[in-house]
Amino acid sequence: MGKFQSFEELVSYIKEHADIIDVISDYVELKRVGAQWMGKCPFHPDKNPSFSVSGEKGLYHCFGCGASGDVIKFIEDIEGVSFIEALEILGEKVGIDVESELRELRGKKDNIPTSPAKTLKKAVAYAAEYYHRILISESASKVVLQYLYERGLENTDIVEWKLGFASPTKPFYQFIKEKRLSMKPFIEAGILKKDGTDTMRNRIIIPIADGTGKFVSLGGRLWKGEGPKYLNGPETPIFKKGNILFGMHRARKSGKEKGRMIFVEGYFDVILMHKYGFTETVAPLGTAVSDRASREIASLVKKAYLIFDPDAAGVKATISTGFKLSSLGTAVYVVNLPGGMDPDEYVVEYGEDGMERMLIGGTPFAEYVSTLIIGNIEIHDTGKVIKLMRNLENFSAFATDGNREIWNTIATFIEKQLSIPAPEIVSRLYRMKGGQRISSHKVNVSGPYDILEKGIYELLLIEPINYIYLPSEFVEDFKPHMDKLARLLGLITEFYENHPEDEPLEKFHIFIRSRDEEIARDIYTGRDIPTQDISKRFICLVSRWLMLKYRDLLQQSRNNPETFQELMERKKIAETIYTHKDLGCSRM
Repeated sequence: MGKFQSFEELVSYIKEHADIIDVISDYVELKRVGAQWMGKCPFHPDKNPSFSVSGEKGLYHCFGCGASGDVIKFIEDIEGVSFIEALEILGEKVGIDVESELRELRGKKDNIPTSPAKTLKKAVAYAAEYYHRILISESASKVVLQYLYERGLENTDIVEWKLGFASPTKPFYQFIKEKRLSMKPFIEAGILKKDGTDTMRNRIIIPIADGTGKFVSLGGRLWKGEGPKYLNGPETPIFKKGNILFGMHRARKSGKEKGRMIFVEGYFDVILMHKYGFTETVAPLGTAVSDRASREIASLVKKAYLIFDPDAAGVKATISTGFKLSSLGTAVYVVNLPGGMDPDEYVVEYGEDGMERMLIGGTPFAEYVSTLIIGNIEIHDTGKVIKLMRNLENFSAFATDGNREIWNTIATFIEKQLSIPAPEIVSRLYRMKGGQRISSHKVNVSGPYDILEKGIYELLLIEPINYIYLPSEFVEDFKPHMDKLARLLGLITEFYENHPEDEPLEKFHIFIRSRDEEIARDIYTGRDIPTQDISKRFICLVSRWLMLKYRDLLQQSRNNPETFQELMERKKIAETIYTHKDLGCSRM
């Protein structure tokens, strides 16, 4: 017989006995401040603690984003589960079998909501158990077990993580048919394809759990043959891979205790890192850590270590994850293992002490990024500023307000290596970012633009170094009505990347003649073009061109207050330059 007479009584009991401080402390590092507990909010980017929890009231509230509620609401939002599932999660903490109690109450015809997600989770758990049994009991699976042993796993690890095998000779769909079970929940949960066949056929099965430890999907690891090394299950109502970190339900507690989280790429990396004592290890189920997962990590730990592959995808994930975590106040370190080894290989060969030494020697994220940006640029290189700006363009997407502090640190590293002032680097980077956002509005006009661009073009042929006064983000906008100017600017940039800025003009003209016959025909040899104050004339033409450009962009941006205000400020700067008395633009 059930313990509760009504659904409301059950809910009230769980709210009363599930201590909100203890529950939230599993997800957020809380510190007592007077009668309240404070921490970083896991529901929005929160660099400074604005998340308040009251044990006395049983409520939480974020002063930054407004998120608030009781302990059940917190579990609903942090885990992305239904009200009933949140009750079940909390019920486990207070010793109540919610599922059993609900069954009793439904028998009394109480008006109780149901959870469709629970059916899908049961389907995943059922399939995981089947695949696990196939791996450990079928003689045909011995070769797969041997593969796992060679990777460094033992039977205890296989059982603990409930690893399985989707045998092509013992398919799950055949088992379902024999048991006369409906295939619908297994198809909806991504275990079976729409045609009824096993999604992970002939792969090692790794059950994927949500933050509470409930299986929500199955991952597949290739053990022989061709195909992707790792394969995640398809997105379903219960599985959104961007919201889940593999191993997080096991890593949360030790991560909080150690004050750090280790990120790796693969399932086996996580499993073997845990085996050797690094139980604070997790892996994203995609190319990088999601915003939601980043907030949860930043709310829980102070340090993060990234051990991703050194290939292009791994570097991309390192940069993306590093910026997300750094912007939230987490100290990020990048660990490069020798010889391109994966974390599971390294920890098996060198053990816990060897891996810990690698973590201690991790490179601060700002230093790692600065090294990528500098590349092979040397302090004495001619045109080093131009080369650096070109490299910086690849990182302009990360020039956000939240990342400004980390960019200041990155620029300081670059300044030490190249003697280029850090403030100048940051300023140029953020101008690049702003320019990219604004220049997405193409203006296809002629008239005044044609006259100004013709003048800019002519002066660049005489004194090409003046191109530094032209904002590079607008180069593409010349193409609709003066493609030659856009091409010329590209050639000038290329020339000064390989030649000193005081290179004789004759060498530049030779370079042009070898690369673009049409532009070469326009090179002036004895034409009546004034050569005095060319730089001033050039600045005047550019500032006037920008005034026109911003005028037209403003017309297009009246419904976007943020962009409109930024354009107004840029237009004022251009006008200030054009009207400066030392330039005398109005007299030219």
